[in-house]
Amino acid sequence: MLFDHVLISERRHVLDGETDVEAFEHEIECAARSGGSFVEIPAVDHVRRRVLVTPATPVRLERVETEEPVAPGELLFEHPFDDYQYL
Repeated sequence: MLFDHVLISERRHVLDGETDVEAFEHEIECAARSGGSFVEIPAVDHVRRRVLVTPATPVRLERVETEEPVAPGELLFEHPFDDYQYL
């Protein structure tokens, strides 16, 4: 089954199946172009999440085939390195 995901600052969120992905992408783009504003994520679990999107915020939208949606914030793939390795 295909699920749309958005990764914002390396945090994965699974989008609700009824999300208009193009409109959501446009909302993110407008937030970044305006210098930054909060964007509400239409997540599959219907928990209200708002994230600050700025021109420097890394954002990636992707469609992933999985058996079930991934839990909010969970990574589908292993990190190639330890986040604390460089501290």
